[in-house]
Amino acid sequence: MLNKILTVAQMGNRELPSNIEIKAMVRELDRFRFIAMRIATEPCRTLHQEDVFFRVRKGRFKLRIFSDSSGELIQYERPNARGARQSDYRIYSTSKPLELRKLLADALGETVTVKKKREVYMVGQTRIHLDEVDELGTFVELEVVLDSNQTPEQGRSIVSELMEKLGIQESDLVPCAYADLLQDKAEQGAGDRLCLRSSSSTPPPGQKERTDYESADELDCLLESESQEVHDL
Repeated sequence: MLNKILTVAQMGNRELPSNIEIKAMVRELDRFRFIAMRIATEPCRTLHQEDVFFRVRKGRFKLRIFSDSSGELIQYERPNARGARQSDYRIYSTSKPLELRKLLADALGETVTVKKKREVYMVGQTRIHLDEVDELGTFVELEVVLDSNQTPEQGRSIVSELMEKLGIQESDLVPCAYADLLQDKAEQGAGDRLCLRSSSSTPPPGQKERTDYESADELDCLLESESQEVHDL
C-alpha cells in the first residue's frame, strides 16, 4: 500500500488535471459572502478540513482529513507567485485517513498541519473557497478547474473576471500556501510575515534565492535562514 501511495507523490506531472488559482486576504467578510452567494450557481457547502503535510522531495504531498472515515491524499505542484497560478495535481481517496496519517508520518515525517473551515461556492467551473484558517484568519481562494480543451490563459481570464466581480484587489493577493504562512508565522513572528510582504518570488535584498527546494511549488516563502534544513510542505 505504501509503495502505491508513494508513487502518487513521486510521479511526473504529465497529463495531470490542472487548476488556475489565486489566494487573497478577505477584508470585508460580509460583503464578500453576499457577492459570492449572489453569483454562485450552486448552494454553498461548508467543510471542515485538516490538511497534514508530509516531507517529500518534489511538489507538495498532503493528507486532507474530512472525518475519521473520509480523506484525500493530494500531491500537487504550483509555482510561487502573487498572480494566477497553474496547479497540477493528483488525488487518492481513502476511507482510513487516521491509519494513513500514521503510516505516512512514520515513513516520511510530518511538516505542518493546517486546520480550516471552508465555505465552497461554485460559479460555473470555478470553486470559490472562503476559508477561516486557524491561527491565520480569513482568506479566499479561486480555483478554475480547467477542461481538457482549455488553456491556462483561458483560466486566467476567468480568474480576472471573478476577481473584479468579487472586489479582489491585486494588493490583496497572497503568493504562499497556508502551510507557508503558518511556518513563516512560527519562524518570523506574526508581525513580520515574509509571505504577505513579498510581491513575487524574488528574494529580499541581501538574501540569496534558494535553488534546492524540496517543495517546488511554494519555495517556502523564502525564509531568512539559508542554513536551516529545507522544509517541504
